[in-house]
Amino acid sequence: MGTLTKTIDVVLIALLLGEAQVGLYSAAYRICFLVVGLAVALHAAYLPRLARAAIEGLDAASTVTRRAFQSSASLAVPFVVGGWILASPLLANLFGAPFAAAHNAFRLLLLAMGVLFLHGVLLQVLVVFDRTRPELLIRGAAAGLNLILNLIWIPRFGIEGAAMATVLAETLVLVLRLVVGHRLGIAVGGGFLVKPLLASALMAAIMLAIDSVAPWWMTFGVGGISYVLFLAALRGLPRDLLPGSPANP
Repeated sequence: MGTLTKTIDVVLIALLLGEAQVGLYSAAYRICFLVVGLAVALHAAYLPRLARAAIEGLDAASTVTRRAFQSSASLAVPFVVGGWILASPLLANLFGAPFAAAHNAFRLLLLAMGVLFLHGVLLQVLVVFDRTRPELLIRGAAAGLNLILNLIWIPRFGIEGAAMATVLAETLVLVLRLVVGHRLGIAVGGGFLVKPLLASALMAAIMLAIDSVAPWWMTFGVGGISYVLFLAALRGLPRDLLPGSPANP
C-alpha cells in the first residue's frame, strides 16, 4: 500500500499528461528520495531501542518515541524549508534549466517527505506493539485517498495536483498513526517541533537575504551551517544525533 501511494501518481501522470510531465515530476521526486532514505535509516536505528523500551512499559516507550520525533523533526524541518527556498536552482542545476518548471511540485513533495519523516517514527511503534492490522488499514486508506485525489487533481492541476495528493495521503497516515499510538498509550505531544521550526525560520531569513547575491550552493551551505548554530543556541540539538550519545535512553 505504501509503494502504491508513492508510485500511482507517476503512472497516472504518464497516462493523463504525457512523458514530458513524467520527466519533470520524476526529477523532483529523485531529490526527495534522498530525504526518504535518511528518514528510513534514522527510524531503523531507533527500532531496537524502542523494542527494548516496550518491554519496560509505556512510559519508557513514550520517552524513546518522543526522542525519535525530536531527531526526525530536527532533520526534516530544515530540509523542507531550505528546499522550498532553493527549489528552482536545485532542479535547474542538477537536471537542467527546463526542470525548474517542476519547482512547485517539488516543494509540495518535500512537504510530503517531511510528514513522512514524522509518521515513520510511529510505524516503528506499531511494529513493536504488534499493530500490523491497523497499519494495513491506515496504508490502505492512504492509498485509496491518493488514487482518488490523483484522478481528480492531475487533469485539473497537473503535477502540482499529484504532489498535493501525496501531501494529503501522507498527512492522513500521520494522523491515523497518531490516533492508534494514542490508543496504545504512547504520549508524544508537539513540543519537539518548536525549536526546529524557530531555527529553520532564522535559517530561512538568512537564506532569503543572500539568495539574490550568492550562488545556490553557497546559500545552501550557509543555510545548513546557520541552522545547526541556531538550533544549538536554542539548546535543541537532539542528543541522540550527537557524537558519543548513549545507546539507551
